[in-house]
Amino acid sequence: MQLLSKEGVSFVEVARVLNTDAALAAEVLRMANSPLGGRYHCNTVMQAISMLGATRVSGLVLTLTMSKLLRRAAGSAIVRRCWRHNLACAIAGKEFACSFDVDPDHAYTAALMHDIGRLALAVNAPDQYEAIAEEPGDVFAAERAAFGIDYRAAGAWIARSWFLPEFVVEAAERHHESQGLQSPIITIVQLACSTAAHLGYAVVNRPLEGEEPVVDEDLVERIAVTINAFECEYNF
Repeated sequence: MQLLSKEGVSFVEVARVLNTDAALAAEVLRMANSPLGGRYHCNTVMQAISMLGATRVSGLVLTLTMSKLLRRAAGSAIVRRCWRHNLACAIAGKEFACSFDVDPDHAYTAALMHDIGRLALAVNAPDQYEAIAEEPGDVFAAERAAFGIDYRAAGAWIARSWFLPEFVVEAAERHHESQGLQSPIITIVQLACSTAAHLGYAVVNRPLEGEEPVVDEDLVERIAVTINAFECEYNF
């Protein structure tokens, strides 16, 4: 992640580091050759990086990292809801990026990671988080009472620990702030969150806020197909 965050990073260097971890290299190749990556028919990590680009590879690495978290509690309903919400937000965020003159891969990454703190709490204590998700009231207060931290702060801490770009830290920490003078990335994540929730990919059992967004049917289908493809690919 440190390499991929640098401007003008050498693909040769990225490939060298990825190839030191056989499991991760294999997963990057697997995803690049799957519907999730675009079916590029890559035979080497270097080919995958060259075809996908550093930012897209970064998104794949993050998706794989999050999938490892998911596997620890894959049987938990709340963990599955968290994961589906994150992935739905990422796909929607990438779709909305062009309207805000934002790099689509940056929007994908920010939306994918915006709830990483919640996913971490749910993976580590699924039953406890399920109760928080189902009860009415202030989610953040309930999280602080149960864990000593809410998922926004946890997400920002994780993003910094993983050397993620500052826009990802910002998305994790600030995506619930009131709309106003925020960055386009935050606006995209908020819109993606609302879209995902209205499409049935909400995490907590709370009344939905705001008007139901108008969503293109192609996007609705793409979200459903991608989530299904990922879960089938990784046996979730």
